[in-house]
Formats: sequence, C-alpha cells, structure tokens
Amino acid sequence: MPETFRTVGGWVLALSLALTGCKTGTENPGGETDALLEPGENEGLLYYKRPDADYAGWGLHLWNDAASGCDGLAEGVPTSWEEPRLPDGISDTYGAYFFIPMRDAGNCLNFIMHKGDEKDLGGLDHRWHFDALAPRIFTLSGSQELSTTPLEADRITINGASAHWLDASTLVFQNTAALDRVELRYDQTAEITVNDREQLKGGRTLNLSRTTMPAALAEQFPHLSDWPAYTVVADEQTIKQALKSQLVAAAFNGNDDLVFATQVQTPGALDDLFAYDGELGAVVTGSDVEFAVWAPTAQSVRLHAFDQATGEALAGYPVSLAETDGVWRHTGNLAELDRQYYQYEVTVYHPRTGQIETTMVSDPYALSLSTNGQYAQVVDLNDPDLKPMGWDSLSPPTLVAPEDVVVYQTHIRDFSATDSTVEASDRGKYTAFTAPADGSVDSVAHLKALADAGITHLHLLPAFDIATIDENPDNRVDIDDPFSRLCELSEAAASDYASLCGSSDSIRSVLAGFDPLSGDAQALYNTFRGLDSFNWGYDPVHFTVPEGSYATDAEGVQRILEFRQMVQAARAQ
Repeated sequence: MPETFRTVGGWVLALSLALTGCKTGTENPGGETDALLEPGENEGLLYYKRPDADYAGWGLHLWNDAASGCDGLAEGVPTSWEEPRLPDGISDTYGAYFFIPMRDAGNCLNFIMHKGDEKDLGGLDHRWHFDALAPRIFTLSGSQELSTTPLEADRITINGASAHWLDASTLVFQNTAALDRVELRYDQTAEITVNDREQLKGGRTLNLSRTTMPAALAEQFPHLSDWPAYTVVADEQTIKQALKSQLVAAAFNGNDDLVFATQVQTPGALDDLFAYDGELGAVVTGSDVEFAVWAPTAQSVRLHAFDQATGEALAGYPVSLAETDGVWRHTGNLAELDRQYYQYEVTVYHPRTGQIETTMVSDPYALSLSTNGQYAQVVDLNDPDLKPMGWDSLSPPTLVAPEDVVVYQTHIRDFSATDSTVEASDRGKYTAFTAPADGSVDSVAHLKALADAGITHLHLLPAFDIATIDENPDNRVDIDDPFSRLCELSEAAASDYASLCGSSDSIRSVLAGFDPLSGDAQALYNTFRGLDSFNWGYDPVHFTVPEGSYATDAEGVQRILEFRQMVQAARAQ
C-alpha cells in the first residue's frame, strides 16, 4: 500500500526560517522599505496592508496539507499557533511583508493571518496556489482577497460570505434594504471578479426579487429573520447548477455602481434540495458493492480503486460516478473489490481558495481504512473472520428503567496504557479489555470490581477514527519511550536536549526530574505533544470506523475485529 499520511487542522506547522534568495529594494536598518520587493528562488512573498499601520503582533500561521497536495513549505523549525511568523519588514506603501521559504518545486501553501486568536483577511484558512496567483501576493486587512496587484483600503472586493441561501428559492443579504438593485451570480469556472474599475465581471446572473422571509424560515434561522429577503428567480435545474459554482451576491446603487459583493453561504439551500436519508458508503449487496457519496456541490466525482497489497490501481479504474439528487453512485463487483482500498477524486468549487479544486479524498462513510485513514476499504461487516466467536449471539442489554443506569466512563488507551500487568503489546489497545478476568490484570480486575459493585454501563470516550493521532507507530513517541526515541523524531528535541539524546532514560523520568516550580516540564512536553498518543479524541475524521491507534494493527480490518472483541469482553464482566 502506498505510504499514507494524515494532515488536518489539528496538525499545523508554522515555519520560522532564515530568509533565502535575492531581494530587490533598499531596506533601512529598521526593516522598512518603500520599494516593491521580489521573492527569491523557492520563495513566496506576501504583503499585508493595514490602514491603521499597526502591525504589532500580527503574523502568519503556515502549514502544509499533503492530502490536498498543497504542501510546498520548506522543511524547518516548526512554531506553534502562539508564535506566528512575523514580518520581515514594513513598507509604508504596501504594508508588512513576509518572505516564505518553499521547498524545491513547491508552489502551494496554507496560511492564516492572525494576532493571538484574532484573525484577519476574512478569518479564513487561506490556500495560496502560485500557479493560480503568483509567488508574490498582496492582501488588505478586512478583505479576504488574495491579489497579484496592490490593494487599496477603499477598493471594493468580493469580501466575506454575508449572503445566505436559506432554501431553494430564498436568499437573505445583509445591509441591502436601502440599495437599488441586488443580483446573484454563479460561475462554474470561478472567474467572477471585481476589476480595477470596481465592476463585477464574469459569471451568469440570477435575478432576485424582494420578498418577505417565510415564517418557517424565520423560525429556523432566527438570527437572520430581520435581514432583507429575496426570491431567487430561476428553475430548479439552474439553481442546482449554481450551487456547484462560485457564488457572488452583489448590491448596486441608483447609478448602477457596485456597492459591495460577497460570497454566499448555502447549507440551507443544500438541505432543502438534497436532503437524503438512504445508505451511503461502500455497501455490500449480494455480489455487488454499491458506492454512494453525498456531494451535491461537486462538479464531478471519480472512484479510484487500489490493490490492497501493492497499492497499484485496479484495472478499469478510475471510473466516473453518476449523480442523482446530490448523491454520486457506482456499482462494482464484490469479487474484484472486496478488501481493496479506494478514494474519491472530487472536483468542486472551494470558497476558501476561490478556485475549482480537484482533491483525492477518503470516503466519509467508510467502514474500514488504511493506516491514518487516507484510503477507505471495501468490507462486508458480516464476514466470519471479522466476528469473534459468539458475536452473532451477543444481544444488547435490556434497559428497563433509565434511572437505574450507573455509568462508568473510561478512555480506551488510558484504561491500560500504564498497567504493567497487561501484556506490553496490548497496553492502550482494544485487546487489553480481553485479558483474563482472574485478578491477574489490574485494569480488568478493576472493571470487574466496578461491575460487581453495581456499575451497569461502560461509557467509552471517543472510539471513532481520530484526526490527530498518527496511527503509524513508527511516527509516534510516548511518555514511557526512551528519550533517544524523541530525539529521532523531533529536530527541536535533538537540538534543545542534545545532552539527553544518548540517554536510556524514559521521557517520563526526565519530566519527573524537572523542578515542578519551573516551566521546564511544559517546555519539554511541547516538543512531543504532536507526536504522542495522548488524546481524548474529540476530533473525528471517520465516525463509522474504530480508531486505528488502539488496534494492534491499524492497516485494514484488524481494528474492526478487535473493537468487537473489546465490546464482547466488556459485556462478559
């Protein structure tokens, strides 16, 4: 299987690297320049202008996203959200500027402009494609636009997303009541722009007529109930096409001058037009596998299937899926696809980037996964090898009176992670629950004692596929591992704690040796908090697949079998 990685919002790296490449312009000793600078080789240059010229504390949070292919940032020392990349200088004309080192051939990065928890540039997670824009861009406080030319503070741009499409035919648009005309534009190639003369260009126009918000919508969206409401004048087919496109709502004055333009939020319209309560995922039906994924905003969806053993594409794949009412479908042969891996290739307008994006994604309705969940896996949960002995005869407990329930809450990993009486290979795993209940294993004996004392129900903290635990044990380090292991995985640890890297001491013992009144323990923990297994799990990726780091093998179906073994063992207490 190809090497897999997980990159999500919880794992973001902000890079603080020495500047490279050549710059043009003359900087004064204070880091200021009025000349327009150019990025060097393998470098991005971002200008950020604030009308108040107050740049204190404002910086860039930067990260790579390998899953989407936007991962061009160079290797370097990672920084936390609390330590953004600060400006390299300030231009009186163009604002603060940031030189951002990129890897060879790197042409895409992700960023947030922020000061503490205050975000600017629309408050968005921005994706900057050099191919679509340029290696040098200009931004303006209060605007989400990424421009290849300098932006002025009073220039009208497509800003924010302050229009809401609430059902198939109703749009609300703030601050438009006193304006003469409003319109809604859509474009499936994402080419709607505001030009240098502040004219809205591109796309097709949907007419809007002023109306009163229906009472049902006012009740459903009370925070929008006093906004001006409009009827979208179009047939259903056109509306569905528009919802797959770049959408811009615009308002004009009596001279037909553009006053403002904004993107459109569409969840209400999507729910109204595409609500679906059928099965989704890769559903085994007889000798077939029925693939179904709900993606009403997608312009196209293709299914890629891979051989589980080799990672090679299966013959005849990828295939295009057909859409009906927002659900994309394909029927495959079970004999060919059973236990094989698959992904969807989705082409969709992305409002954060303002581009039509094509991305390889896992199946959100998957039942089994590869390590770290980059690939979904076709599986029949009724297969005999996925059922522990006696599974089919296991019945759920009968709840007679809810007030008689006595609940014990535990965390799957923490239940046994530090229990030395559990086999080392089972600590922190589903299989720890299956240890003999003969008193020889402390954690299981504790659970049995609780059951004997009257506990009726076991409540597990999140057990679904978790975003921010690396399921590959080669990429993890835990508190009882040797300190040398941390140095192997963390450049920061290898640099800051070089004297300990040859030690056989555990990370736990090193932490215990610090003065508790100092910040030394916290500083060390910050170097490995993104590498360890400690996580309560409130950041799901796949709700319908057990977490792989709790299994003895995260690759494929083993997690399913071991989760069921855990449930069966807990019921036996």
